[in-house]
Amino acid sequence: MQNYYNDSYYTARYLQPIFCKIGLHRIYHLWLAFFCIIKAARLKKNAKVLDFGCGVGNQVWALRKLGIDAYGIDSSLSAKKHCQSPNFCRYSIDKKFPFADGHFDLVYSHEVLEHLPPRKLKFCLQELQRVSKGCMIHMVGVKEKGPIVTEDKTHLIIEDENWWKNKFLKMGYKTKVGNLFYFFPCTFRGTKKGYFLLKTY
Repeated sequence: MQNYYNDSYYTARYLQPIFCKIGLHRIYHLWLAFFCIIKAARLKKNAKVLDFGCGVGNQVWALRKLGIDAYGIDSSLSAKKHCQSPNFCRYSIDKKFPFADGHFDLVYSHEVLEHLPPRKLKFCLQELQRVSKGCMIHMVGVKEKGPIVTEDKTHLIIEDENWWKNKFLKMGYKTKVGNLFYFFPCTFRGTKKGYFLLKTY
């Protein structure tokens, strides 16, 4: 699956589309950063946040623009070549994440977990739990979204919202589902499904 996320993938998704060329994609990332991350988690200025599966770092850029001390981590070296926040993103998730226990006020992922091999999901969630102070947000492509999720060959875990909620509950998190401002790009089917705010306190 790593081979899928090559230079062609990032060029086609993040460089060639007209809305990216004229900067409109930044509005989407600022929207997510403010309404779905900062407001939802009640983050204060300079809070430390980790973007798991940061890709080219657009969400890290948006959070930093809004006063958050944001960092990203991803496995794709092709994404690294096109990174928008190179000073704040790291590109390796195969071993223990290079952050101290409880380092981040919030850990989040944006439509990433469904792309992980099932055997790797447990390891990554455990590492995210370790580096978090007890708060996580995961925006996941769930079955309710329809073909945009179920027919995407890069989606290796295709489950419904209840499956994910139960997984997070078993990890010991209080789990709030849904966010008024969350939407899944390119489809209105299952709108707002797949948003999880997790807290251990």
